[in-house]
Amino acid sequence: MPRFLVRDFGTCLNFSGGTNSVNCGVHSNITTIASAISVSSWIKLKSTGSRMDFLGQWSTPLGYHFNMSYFQGGVGFSAWISTTGSNFFVAEGTTVPQKGIWYHVVHVYDGSNIFIYLNGIQDGIAAQTGSMYSSSTDNFYIGKDGDGNNVNALMDDVRLYNAALTATQVSNLYYGIEPPTTNLVSRWNFDEGSGTTANDSVGSNNGTITGATYSTDVFMKPRTVAS
Repeated sequence: MPRFLVRDFGTCLNFSGGTNSVNCGVHSNITTIASAISVSSWIKLKSTGSRMDFLGQWSTPLGYHFNMSYFQGGVGFSAWISTTGSNFFVAEGTTVPQKGIWYHVVHVYDGSNIFIYLNGIQDGIAAQTGSMYSSSTDNFYIGKDGDGNNVNALMDDVRLYNAALTATQVSNLYYGIEPPTTNLVSRWNFDEGSGTTANDSVGSNNGTITGATYSTDVFMKPRTVAS
């Protein structure tokens, strides 16, 4: 099918390191996710070569759960989970991202493997079994994790599912074809444009914005048209 790009509408959030973040608090419908998870976000790096943690529930004293990172031991984006709250397992992406380019990044755990997808294509995989640790008392953050590692990047359309998206569903999501919403727990599209609240358009996990600012530098959405 023919594919093309269209400009997204609305706004995104511009994170500039420091204390910039969105604190979505501790909510049972996030904390208790254990058997499978998918998290996705559009990300545009403003710098490269240093660790950034884009989103997750991940804190040394409060317990590890899941985390999406960049340059944490590897060269690209990476997906992390924990099964005990103190151990961790990771799938490292092989693509070296460039600053100034929007990427669609998806982290999936299905109970057998951890995946990292970049622009709809699998970029890393690691075999791992077991349920994720589901007793973390850390807040769920966007733009950092509980241990800090604040990002220097733009982020948009953050989604959290309590199920493992298939490779086809991840690719479809990149091209704007929505997967089933049954397992969509939360979505933050950052289209408020002003204020300090990032609304969860699906659930009730609204976030408090600290430092980050709104930007109209939104991503180009890939789309398909049936021929």
